[in-house]
Amino acid sequence: MENSFSFEPVECISIFIPRVFESQFIKVKTGKNKYILVGNIYRPNSAPYANIKYFNQTISDIFSKIKSDPNLKNVNEVILAGDMNINLLNHTNHIDTGLYLDTLLENSFLPLITLPTRIAGSSATLLDHIVTNIADDAYDSGIILSDISDTFPVFYLRHFKDKSAQVNPVKTF
Repeated sequence: MENSFSFEPVECISIFIPRVFESQFIKVKTGKNKYILVGNIYRPNSAPYANIKYFNQTISDIFSKIKSDPNLKNVNEVILAGDMNINLLNHTNHIDTGLYLDTLLENSFLPLITLPTRIAGSSATLLDHIVTNIADDAYDSGIILSDISDTFPVFYLRHFKDKSAQVNPVKTF
């Protein structure tokens, strides 16, 4: 079994505008002509840089580019993770947060983290997101309760079937 992955950065959607929108995307080869796209995104939470309208437009543009770029035509699985600094728990009360969630859902992305990632005093927020368009239930995701930071670390583990470990069924007579 091969213990390494072939990957390459995807510059056309890796946007880095310091303190405004910071992202890095890589395309990972998972099989013959099969790839998964992994993106890490950061959106600041303090003015004047925390422009959620710009963030929403940029995410929408990234989704459009993924669908239309010929270099990404063999990518149909995408995982996005990061510190979006958008409280998903407020999606019904905050128009721009609702628009962000609508944009995810319209592009077949579901949030895997649905509980607060930051708890302070009498408030709880969901600021750190992992979203994917992978329609598979062979994964674990969650939140690690720790005081190492002001937010809890989040994780996503995808389980792959090891084809070399398949057992042939025993025939009975």
